[in-house]
Amino acid sequence: MLGQSTIKGKLFHNKKEVSGICVLAHPAGNKNALLAFAISQLDGSFQLQLKTSLDSLCITTSSVNYADTSLFICNKNQTINLDLKSEIHDLKEVLVKADPIFRKKDTIVYNVGSFAKANDRSIGDVINKLPGFEVERNGSISYQGKKIEKYYIEGLDLLEGRYGIANRNLSHKAVRTVEVLENHQPIKLLDTLVFSDKTSINIRLKKKLSVAGKAKLGIGAKPLLWDANLTPMFFNKKQQAIVSYQSNNIGDDIAEQLLPHYFSEMKNEPKEELLGIIALSPPAIAKNRYLDNNIHLLTYNHILKLNQDASLKINTSYVNDYQQQQGAIQNNYYLPADTISTYEVTKNNLSLNRFNSDLIYTNNSKQRYIKDKLSWSKHWDKSRGNVQNENSAIQQFAKTPFNALNNHLKWILPINRNLVTIKSDVSYNKTPQSLDIKPGVFQETLNGSENYDDVQQHITLQNFTSKNSLSFTLNKKSWSFDNEIGIEYQNKQLLSFMEINNKKKEENQFRNNLRWKYFSSYFTENFRYETPNLNISLEIPIRQVNYKINDHALQKTEALSKIILNPGFYLNYKISGYFTSDVSASYINTFGSSTDIHYGYLMSNYRSLSIRDIPIEERENCSYSTQIKYTNPISCWFASIHFNQTYTTQNILLDQSITPDGSSKISASLQDNNSQRSLLFFKGSKLFSEFGTTIFFNARYQYTQSSLLSNAVLTKVKNDFYLLEPRLSISKFTWMSFDYKYQYSQNQQHISGSISKFINNNHLFNLDIFPVSGHSIGLELEYYSSKSDYSNNKTNFANIKYTWKPKHTKMIFELKCYNLFDDKRITSYYSNSIASIENSYRIRPRQIMISLDFPLQ
Repeated sequence: MLGQSTIKGKLFHNKKEVSGICVLAHPAGNKNALLAFAISQLDGSFQLQLKTSLDSLCITTSSVNYADTSLFICNKNQTINLDLKSEIHDLKEVLVKADPIFRKKDTIVYNVGSFAKANDRSIGDVINKLPGFEVERNGSISYQGKKIEKYYIEGLDLLEGRYGIANRNLSHKAVRTVEVLENHQPIKLLDTLVFSDKTSINIRLKKKLSVAGKAKLGIGAKPLLWDANLTPMFFNKKQQAIVSYQSNNIGDDIAEQLLPHYFSEMKNEPKEELLGIIALSPPAIAKNRYLDNNIHLLTYNHILKLNQDASLKINTSYVNDYQQQQGAIQNNYYLPADTISTYEVTKNNLSLNRFNSDLIYTNNSKQRYIKDKLSWSKHWDKSRGNVQNENSAIQQFAKTPFNALNNHLKWILPINRNLVTIKSDVSYNKTPQSLDIKPGVFQETLNGSENYDDVQQHITLQNFTSKNSLSFTLNKKSWSFDNEIGIEYQNKQLLSFMEINNKKKEENQFRNNLRWKYFSSYFTENFRYETPNLNISLEIPIRQVNYKINDHALQKTEALSKIILNPGFYLNYKISGYFTSDVSASYINTFGSSTDIHYGYLMSNYRSLSIRDIPIEERENCSYSTQIKYTNPISCWFASIHFNQTYTTQNILLDQSITPDGSSKISASLQDNNSQRSLLFFKGSKLFSEFGTTIFFNARYQYTQSSLLSNAVLTKVKNDFYLLEPRLSISKFTWMSFDYKYQYSQNQQHISGSISKFINNNHLFNLDIFPVSGHSIGLELEYYSSKSDYSNNKTNFANIKYTWKPKHTKMIFELKCYNLFDDKRITSYYSNSIASIENSYRIRPRQIMISLDFPLQ
């Protein structure tokens, strides 16, 4: 067992207090093993916190102006005084080199210059190489296996989670350090009152930097290609702004730069798409390998500090994107009595037009916290698809516009050491959607078994939601008690009808006029115990829920009234300076959404027609998880292991009836439906500074078990998924840099006594050579292997590029050839609850680009 002791004391010289002296604790006889250290304060005092089983210690002082002094003591709580003697130490000439990683209290600081390679452009390129970090393909940043909570630039949250625009366009040469804020509480008023296990990052710019960003223009051939980017950034103490116009048709999905990556209380109600064309499932490769796009993006982001604590912020964006998809799908449906196979060739055209705007006022001080967010979103999305199967050619055309207005308010007021919190969320959205299928489908149900030319499904969904709460927080020493009362109200209306050959079907069974009303009141008691090393939280919410659903035309009603309890437990324990553990458990009751129920027919796509005359779905989730995290910035080791187990019980079991042509009709029955999920994953990384090398290793295992009704027969479905992902990054040499990643995944599915196995092997290799100053040659190689029980497909990709940076300029010229081998398609395999799927997707052809990149700082 490790003993805990506190050594206090003072340092004197000629009976006067001495400050700024290093005080070190070592094992007796081993000064190379540091147990703790401190710096003496202005009054000469110091304090050492130790966790060691040693019986005796050596306390040593170190300073340039005083002789080193040592004292051997017993390992117990005590106070000591040391008298120092004057002695001047001559310092040898040394080369000072900044540590790549170091810690300051709860902040871990990464020196960007220690990790940047000559071929890196943006700060996002560097963050992806930092040990402990992971950047997903869509730009989301995780640290030690968890998504970051905030992305600050010089302490300001300019982008509200849409940090991709900065991460991809801010040059790493403009950044001094990346700061990791562990256990970060973004609300200053709660900083010493409410523990947070979240992690945020702060981008610390180089001194006196006020303008940054990038400008880029590229053109290419086969076909005519372009890539344009103008993203100026402005930073000073009172305001920050990022403005960007970007456009390309080279497969770069720049709209991902605007994706929100925060888990926020102020999240807007999402768009619900009830119908649409059947999209092709994209392959698990880099999106710019296959995305056939023509995109324009415009965004304006500006934060103005009104005073030291208050700010006004606007985040506005518009995206216009036209995408084309081409591919083929082989579906194998495993039914209890048979296996049904279908093959289709698909061509889709997607037109996306989306405008989003947020206006945010924030006052974040030690005395109060106010945040009000007003959001407006408007979408004009359309899509068209052509499908050729063994029997016919089918045309699809869908419109899914969307209009939404949301306001979110959070206000915290202190009363002594206690708090009052007011929260209010109000939202309204409307989405009129339509789907047109030619020729008509589901002839037996929709047209008396006779063929016909055209069927149209029309839907209008309106939603009003209001959530309001008042909470009181009482603090007493290490204990806190939160009491929250609140009400929630939701009113939804679903209107739908169908047309056959442009004539409305008047039968009630083909219409819906559904009104969904939800009201809930709740009381939550949260007990928290917090010490520097231990944090425990027990939450006990009691909620009264009331649902009322009716469709007067179909004379259908449904009601539900219940009192539910959703307890949750969380424990965070700091085992040592390097190890932290988390344990959590929860029992949550949830209910289905309004789109789960409709008493008339709805055609969501040309393969799915359903009536869902079912009770409100009730779900019980019992979950527990644990995590151990190791963070050692001194040795540059970062690792975490996480385990989660979830059991779910539902009262509804869906029955999906598959016809010989692959179409399905969905019904449901009131029947217990149990499922289970087990998840274990490990993430680790280590920097070897002396070799200029960082290694990463990810491993994941997931097991799921569920039940389904397929053609009225109950079937058990089991899935085992394995993933191994080692990665190596080398930047030791001035003449080259090297990155390599290997991905192995295996999915084994058990359905109706049959077993399907899918194996993927991927190798990704990047090499950059710098033969002379200002010139570089880059080679990117990718190998993908997909194997199923029926076939084995392999695909190779290669890119080659030449980069030239003229002396005494900031300009960078690049000549690049994509898809050097001119591969045409990639095949991948995956599965869902009832089928195994072989997906063949058209990829982008060989293309050549020349571009000029100009950083703006």
